[in-house]
Amino acid sequence: MNATSTTTPAVQKSKHDESRLAQVLVAPIVSEKATFAAAFALTDVLQQRWVQQWGFGPFVATMFSSIALFSLGLIPFFRAPLRELAASSWRWALGGGATLSLQATGMAYSIATFHEVTTTNVLYNTRGIWSVVLVWVVGHWFENAERDQGTRVMIRRLSAALLLLLAVLLSIRK
Repeated sequence: MNATSTTTPAVQKSKHDESRLAQVLVAPIVSEKATFAAAFALTDVLQQRWVQQWGFGPFVATMFSSIALFSLGLIPFFRAPLRELAASSWRWALGGGATLSLQATGMAYSIATFHEVTTTNVLYNTRGIWSVVLVWVVGHWFENAERDQGTRVMIRRLSAALLLLLAVLLSIRK
């Protein structure tokens, strides 16, 4: 051991192991999230590029059919088979899926009509404000206990959502 080193070889190995562990755990997560972000961005770009030539209806039908087909490939990765999903859960799953498809159709229509991918996405992210307010005000109706975390937590969440609103205002200001 040299005179300037203050750590033992065991401590140095431990730090190396922690660094390696972080690389093994974090790199795939970051890579996965970057892939998802790229897929969303590609969808918006392709939509803006091709929807005028295909027309809104055919493009959206193709897009949603592709999403449905690719989603089927994820079923083997579920924690349990679909048949084990409680019958009462199907109503909520189908309702949530229908709501998300309406939301996605609205986004697609907005991008197709106004050709403003960035502004559309920023405006779409105002849903953060609504989700914080709805959880705070009516979440308990659905046995959501997030508001029980306290006023300080909810105010921080609302503050973050308001920062998104500021981004919206800045993006639409010309």
